[in-house]
Parts: sequence; structure tokens; C-alpha cells
Amino acid sequence: MVTVHTFDISSGGLGLVSPTNLLVGSNCIVSLPLPASQHTKAVAKMLAEVSHCIFTSAEGGFKVGLRFIE
Repeated sequence: MVTVHTFDISSGGLGLVSPTNLLVGSNCIVSLPLPASQHTKAVAKMLAEVSHCIFTSAEGGFKVGLRFIE
């Protein structure tokens, strides 16, 4: 499990900064917390494929593009 900073999301994928270098072409499960009531915690889980991963010192990690598979 890796905690990341998300900077872009669309119906087709997700842009994020990760402290870990992710292998292009590998699959991962993305868990996103959703707004919910005070008594429940809702989480959306989606399967995604790493489309690119580039180190950037300006962001302090790896800039990653994920493409949703489902």
C-alpha cells in the first residue's frame, strides 16, 4: 500500500505523485475516500494500469498516470 498525492482525476484515469517508482504496465487497485455521512466511511475501489511514471524533483517523487481498466 502506498499513500500518494492526487493532482488530477477524470472518468478515464488519475494523475498522482508517488514516493515509489511504479512499473509502467503494472496493475494496481486505487482506493479513493468518498464523501459520506458522519457515521459511515465510503471508499471507491477501481482497477487501474500504470501508463507512465517519471521522477520529478520539483514534486518530490514520481509523477504517475493511471488508466482505469474497469
